[in-house]
Amino acid sequence: TIFPLMFSEGVLKRDLSPTMIAMLLCETPARRFKLFPKKGRIALGFDADFALLDPSMQWTIRTAEMRSAAGWTPYDGMNLEGKVVRTILRGRTIFDGENVTADPGYGQFVPAIHGGEK
Repeated sequence: TIFPLMFSEGVLKRDLSPTMIAMLLCETPARRFKLFPKKGRIALGFDADFALLDPSMQWTIRTAEMRSAAGWTPYDGMNLEGKVVRTILRGRTIFDGENVTADPGYGQFVPAIHGGEK
């Protein structure tokens, strides 16, 4: 939910640029946990996975539809503009907008190195 939340609330309602959202959600965490320059940007030499967002889709966050292990969301009932319609990992669609299409274990754990940039 973080990507559509940041798009709907940050870009559409608070005039943040999509570039700033990408920096906040991708590059900054990658730097913080010392995963940069392997992760964090779409550029030559980076390991880029993608979440594609349709900015025209309007939807309501519902706890029952979340795939989180937490089993709840503080954003239940919140209306958003912009929804993730596809996620691509290592060149393969792993979420088609409705269902996770990857087999269990397809992801790869990348350990964070604590004590990254401040």
